[in-house]
Amino acid sequence: MNRRNQMWVLIALAATTAIMQYMVQGALATAHDPAEFGRVFWLVDYGLWGARAIIEAMVIAYLFQTTAKTKVQEATLLFFEGFLIALVILTLGPALRAMGLGVTMVDSLSPVWFTLWNFGIAAYTPLMMGGAAFAYKVQSEERRPVIITGTYAERCATLIEQYPEWGATRLAEEVGCSVATASRAISNGKRGNHA
Repeated sequence: MNRRNQMWVLIALAATTAIMQYMVQGALATAHDPAEFGRVFWLVDYGLWGARAIIEAMVIAYLFQTTAKTKVQEATLLFFEGFLIALVILTLGPALRAMGLGVTMVDSLSPVWFTLWNFGIAAYTPLMMGGAAFAYKVQSEERRPVIITGTYAERCATLIEQYPEWGATRLAEEVGCSVATASRAISNGKRGNHA
C-alpha cells in the first residue's frame, strides 16, 4: 500500500474510533441522557477504544517512517510524535491508576485534572489525523533506502541513477550539498549517458 493510501486509511480509522464519542457529545448537547444508548452501544464504544490503541501505534509508526526535508518539518514531526506518545502516557496512566484503586476517573482525579484528562482524550483524533496528513505532505512518495558514501559528486551520481526524476534542489537536500554542486552532478551524469 502506498503512502497516500496509508494516510487515508489512518485518517479513516482514527475518525471511525471517534464516532461513538461524537454521538455522546450530540446527546449531551441536546440535553439527552447518554445512558439511554443501551448496553450494545457502550460495548461497541469500548471496542473502538481498544481499536484506537492499534491505530495510535500505526500513526506513530507512520510518523517515525517519514523523512523530513527541512528543520521545520523535522520539528513538526517531532511535535506530533512526542505529543501523541505523551498523550498515551498521560491519559492511560491515570486510567490504570483509577482501575488499580477500584474507583472511577471522576473519583480518582481532582476536577481540574479530570478536565485536563478529558481534553487529552479529545486531542487524540485530531492529532492522529493531522499527524498522518502532515507526514504525507512531508513525504508523499515511497523511498527506497539509500546508503551512499564518498564525495558529494559520488553521492549525487548514486542518487541520480536511482532517482532520475529528481531535480537539483531535491538532490541537494538529500545529499546535503549546494544546489550548484547538484546541478553540476546532473549535467555530468547527462554527458556521461550520451558518451
